[in-house]
Amino acid sequence: MTNTSKKVRTFEQKKKTTTVAKQMKEVAKTNQAKIQAEDKRLYKNCVTAIQKEYQKVEMSSLKIAFLLHKVYKKKLYKIDSYKNIYDFAKDKFELARGTTSNFINICERFGVFDEENLLDIRDDMKDYGISKLTLLLNCPDSFLDQCDPSMSVREIREMKREYTDMLETAITDLKEGDIHDIDADESDIMSKPACDEDGVILDISKTAKDMLVCSVSDYDELLKLKEVIEDALKDAKKTTGKKPHLEVKIVF
Repeated sequence: MTNTSKKVRTFEQKKKTTTVAKQMKEVAKTNQAKIQAEDKRLYKNCVTAIQKEYQKVEMSSLKIAFLLHKVYKKKLYKIDSYKNIYDFAKDKFELARGTTSNFINICERFGVFDEENLLDIRDDMKDYGISKLTLLLNCPDSFLDQCDPSMSVREIREMKREYTDMLETAITDLKEGDIHDIDADESDIMSKPACDEDGVILDISKTAKDMLVCSVSDYDELLKLKEVIEDALKDAKKTTGKKPHLEVKIVF
């Protein structure tokens, strides 16, 4: 065999090898694409299934909230010698105190009642689910008006943060003393103080020192109290000779 023939044969073998390698790469690429497509379909199916099951969990949690509220209102827990609803829920169902409180408060805040009987959740809140209702529990109506059931928990939480920042900025403009944010005690059942004729909750309590307690549900109501707060701070400073202490409690 001549050198030329050997070179031609070697070239053809290399060409054949290159072609086979290229074909194998194409097959591998095609198989990988199929695997990725199958994984995407599997992922989509899993997400859909999880969402359906999660909706069932949300509905079950809401039903549990309704039943707990009934036990709470009628004090049925005393039948088994429990002192309160928290001990009952913890011992019977391993529900944390905060969870029990949230469940009951959701019913109190968003429930529709016939005298003392809880009938349903308000129509405008039905589509939120227990997780979102928990986030919205202590939000003022002005905040609820800006929300939509299609929003995610993350979106509502971020919106709450921005709303809180806005209120804190507004209160800072009013202050003449130090401001301290106080986290709400989630274990307490939400109280409903009486409102004055303008709808602003105003209560004056006497403790070891004079205390002016003001509670509002939105920014507009807060502005109505601007002069009241300013006068109270000035009077406190004149009376005690000390810098007054202003505490702000924003509850969600």
